[in-house]
Amino acid sequence: MASERDRMMAMQKAAQINDAFQTLKNPISRAEYMLSERDEDIRGEQKTLQDMDFLMQQMELREALEAIAEQEEPESALADFDQQVSSMYRSYLQQLEQLLNQEQWPLAADCVRKLKFIAKLRDEVEQLEDKLFG
Repeated sequence: MASERDRMMAMQKAAQINDAFQTLKNPISRAEYMLSERDEDIRGEQKTLQDMDFLMQQMELREALEAIAEQEEPESALADFDQQVSSMYRSYLQQLEQLLNQEQWPLAADCVRKLKFIAKLRDEVEQLEDKLFG
């Protein structure tokens, strides 16, 4: 029969395996982990993204999302917007994959930072869908 210590060790290992699975399942956290293994640890960082064009685009997209919420019939506009944001997300994921394969760690880190913005925007689209069509 397993001792209390053995059970605790098994629980700790199970928790570690679960954490690893969650990290690897999400493309952003998986890339963050890969970068941390290459001394480009950006997990939890507060560094500001320097790409002003990208930041302006994100502001414009958020304003467009707010405007959709105020339309009389927002369904098709929100569907189009969601498609645009999803396409952007997929495009940056492809770019990230290429950068990681080419071992372009700093550029891959910037790409992950951008993906985090887009992922947050995708969450905001979902929240608006729930609010409007709930």
